[in-house]
Amino acid sequence: MSPSPLGTGLQLERTALAWRRTVLALLVASLASVRVLFGTFGYAAIAIAAVGVALALLLRALAVRRISAAWDRLAAAGERAAWLPDGVPLALCTAVVVAVGLVALGYVFVH
Repeated sequence: MSPSPLGTGLQLERTALAWRRTVLALLVASLASVRVLFGTFGYAAIAIAAVGVALALLLRALAVRRISAAWDRLAAAGERAAWLPDGVPLALCTAVVVAVGLVALGYVFVH
């Protein structure tokens, strides 16, 4: 019996769970930001939170697409084709974190 090219599949499962946790953290932070920022920024805080929620959902969709592509490659060609297609989810996550940092910096300077 030859080993499966997928192995146990746990590497991709752990990656998918990590992306799920990241998206959940971004969603919670976006929604919690309304409570913190509303007194300072008013209704702009709701817009900031809405953008954060939209970006988190986009990040989730990109991460699911990326993990699905990796599963398809593993199933089709084995480990030699296990590279992931792009770095868009990682770049988007980085952009969201930088944007949150800038909003936090603005909040600190206002207070």
